[in-house]
Amino acid sequence: MVMELYHKTECAVYELFNTDPPDIPLATCYSAIPKGAADKLPMIVLQDMHEYGKHQPIKKGLTVNQLYEVADKLAALHAWSLTTNCGWREKVPSFETVCGIVQREMAHMIEITAKKIKNETRRLDAIDFNKISLLLADDEKIKKLALGFRSVMPDVIVHGDLCSNNLIFSTDEKTGNASRNLIAIIDWQICHQGPFAEDLCNLLSCSVAKWKRRKYTKPIFKRYFDTLNQLLPDDVSIGSFDEAYGQFRNYLAHHYVVISCLDAVTVWNMDVSSGVKDALFDRISASYVQGAAYLGL
Repeated sequence: MVMELYHKTECAVYELFNTDPPDIPLATCYSAIPKGAADKLPMIVLQDMHEYGKHQPIKKGLTVNQLYEVADKLAALHAWSLTTNCGWREKVPSFETVCGIVQREMAHMIEITAKKIKNETRRLDAIDFNKISLLLADDEKIKKLALGFRSVMPDVIVHGDLCSNNLIFSTDEKTGNASRNLIAIIDWQICHQGPFAEDLCNLLSCSVAKWKRRKYTKPIFKRYFDTLNQLLPDDVSIGSFDEAYGQFRNYLAHHYVVISCLDAVTVWNMDVSSGVKDALFDRISASYVQGAAYLGL
């Protein structure tokens, strides 16, 4: 049922972007057929962007210039969602719907991490699964999170899985590496209405080295916020930087704690070397510790 919702959402998003595109780089969608379409198999046919660019290797993590580039594009996406009249809110799930899915799925992720993954690595020993479960069960705290970000700006369109695997950069001709030039944001199946903070939280989790995340979290957010303000017309007002950053830091801390087991299961299932997995587990653990300390858990 959830996968059907995700496929339907991604089809709707590509249809939406084809008719009223935001100013962000996207792969061309040639066909998007949701489940239930008469006499047609459900599918999405996209342009293969790997002919023109590549992902930044996840073990290296995104560079500072790449982070700034993504922050700019994210601001453009959010500005579009706050000003367009295309009716995008009717096309994607609400924040509350997605929160419900996360709360249901996370119990399973906690169990897998506690019973299987922790037996294979000591790098997640700092994670307290009971504290995560208690936080997830606190409906009042979740509601306060929602009210908090909405005090800064209305719900924006959220990609939902903004990590290095879903970002394609042009290839630097001199080095052969991924450049800072973002040429496509892909995989929109978890797209929904939600907090301005959510995509940046995903971006700053597994996709960034620990030291870089600590050093550049505030500068990256400021770049996003300043760009968003530049793109919004005068008749669209949002909260101040201090208000927005305060809500962002609170949301980020909750994100680091709640998503740690989901990220751990994702990494555990990756077809990568043990060295890459260890590096990513270290990032997850460090993020959890930082978030738990901020929340006083």
